[in-house]
Amino acid sequence: MSEIHQVPFFRADVGAEEIELVGQVLRSGWLTTGPMVAQLEADFCKATGAPYAVAVTSCTSGLHATLIASGVGPGDEVLTTPYTFCGSIQAIEEAGARPVFVDIGNDLNLDADLLSRHMSLRVKAILPIHIAGLPCDMVAIDAFAKQHGLAVIEDAAHAFGATLDSSLSTAAVHSFYANKNLTTGEGGMVTTSDPAFAGRLRCLVNHGVRRLQSGPLGAWQYDVKERGLKYNMSDILAAVGVAQLRNWRQHQKSRQRIADTYARAFVDSPYLCLPPVHPDGNHGWHLYVVQLEVERLKASRDQIATELMSAGVGCSVHFRPIPLHSYFERYGPLSQWPNVERLYPRVLSLPIFPAMTDDEQQFVIGRVHRVLEANAVC
Repeated sequence: MSEIHQVPFFRADVGAEEIELVGQVLRSGWLTTGPMVAQLEADFCKATGAPYAVAVTSCTSGLHATLIASGVGPGDEVLTTPYTFCGSIQAIEEAGARPVFVDIGNDLNLDADLLSRHMSLRVKAILPIHIAGLPCDMVAIDAFAKQHGLAVIEDAAHAFGATLDSSLSTAAVHSFYANKNLTTGEGGMVTTSDPAFAGRLRCLVNHGVRRLQSGPLGAWQYDVKERGLKYNMSDILAAVGVAQLRNWRQHQKSRQRIADTYARAFVDSPYLCLPPVHPDGNHGWHLYVVQLEVERLKASRDQIATELMSAGVGCSVHFRPIPLHSYFERYGPLSQWPNVERLYPRVLSLPIFPAMTDDEQQFVIGRVHRVLEANAVC
């Protein structure tokens, strides 16, 4: 066995099954939305328990289309968190609405207890984000939404494999980006329990088109029912997802095993806090996000990350808060959300991916301990 010198932050787990199914699509001559997309949607429903699923080009496009299908538009507001990837906010703005930011809790998720502080007549929806694969408090969020007649659109980009109690949500939007728990390279999926909502969404993501009849004439016998979007997934990408779904339970077990090993290795460290978990729900473990005890370190989080990468450990930060981006400065200083301001300089994401070997994880653990101890405040 060769000596390990570097472990990447992420390594995609794709192989012969993905290659074979993509080859089948290419040989079929049908490359756009077709039978493989239908297969992926059906398989995804079986995996998640969702009654309906609509494949889309990305989580961002899925969020945009779902907001529109939920009736969110110009002049409306959407309650969400500033601790997220920019795609969540861009989807809200593309719908013509305005995001209203709610602070987070110590688990990095939207704090449901703070929703009432931001409620107004303009608010039409809540967009919670399940950070790192840890489910938000959907019982509290759904109860608040029901009380005020709001749509609930879950950004579930990190949440595939997690246990979500969200039966009252309008829809959940998943990401199939390259580093996600289930990948198609690029792509996403919207799930819902409402057949009418699924039907409208399917129309909306395909130019607003509804077929007037099936069969040979169906190619041109259609009607554009509304202003639509071009967000439909191709069979080529869907083929990768169909193959991925065949192994998703095994992949989730690998992620859980890696998370458990990290927890045992770091539980007694005075220099970091383990990721939070909920006793009544499964974590998706898309990310393994620790919080550094910066008061006990003479180096900042950014310096620690730089030293880890120099030592061969791929790491990252999730996320740079929205108001810190130059395009979103207009939403005001980060001090408006004190928990985001406090926690952001502490968070650090360590490598976690199904193909990670035991030796690679021990390499990461050893380097993390070494770097933190070398930067301990004496």
